[in-house]
Formats: sequence, structure tokens, C-alpha cells
Amino acid sequence: MTPLERYRKHYLMFQYWDEQLRNELASSSPNPKRFRQASSQSLEELQLLHQLLQPARAATIEPMLAQREQLNEQLQTGPYHPANLSSVRMAMESQARQIDREMGWQDVQDALKPPAAAAP
Repeated sequence: MTPLERYRKHYLMFQYWDEQLRNELASSSPNPKRFRQASSQSLEELQLLHQLLQPARAATIEPMLAQREQLNEQLQTGPYHPANLSSVRMAMESQARQIDREMGWQDVQDALKPPAAAAP
């Protein structure tokens, strides 16, 4: 798998879990188990995307990663009041737009780490 193919795969997985999370938070009766899982999975995919980037480009997205880690912590621990979930959802929607602008595979294809050399 080329670095670009790998990045695209994880980017699509991130988008899937992020959409699941935002949809669950927007529902009339959000299920904590579902949104905690979706939050963990989307964070994991975002961390993988971060690791696939060269250090200079990776440094530019570290603030987004730190914000996502804080939002994940908030969702994992609660409290789950509708107002809290609404503010988390709005922050995630804003961040999703930013990630689409800055981390889309077309935007980072020149900043991906080269494939690791095979051991002899």
C-alpha cells in the first residue's frame, strides 16, 4: 500500500467515525455508548493521520489533535447534559470543516512520510 493509499484509507475511516459521532450527538436521544465509541475511533484515526505526515506538516495539525483529545475526554467522562453535548457537537462540526480544509488527502499528498524501507 502506498503512503497516499494508506492516508486515504484512514482519512475515510476518520470521516466515517466523525460523521457517526456528530449524528449521534445531534439525535434527539443520544446514546452515550455509541458516541463514546465513535469519539474514540475518530480520535484514533486522526492520530494515525497525524503519524503519517512529515514532521513539519504534522506540527500544523497538532492544535486540532489536542482539541479533539479534549473533546474526547469530555465525552468519555460526562456529564451528558443536552447543553454540553450541543456545545461539543458544534465544536466538532467546526473542527470537521477545518480538517477537511487542511487535512484532505489532496492537500497533504506532498507531505506524507515515505514508505518505511523493508528490513533485509
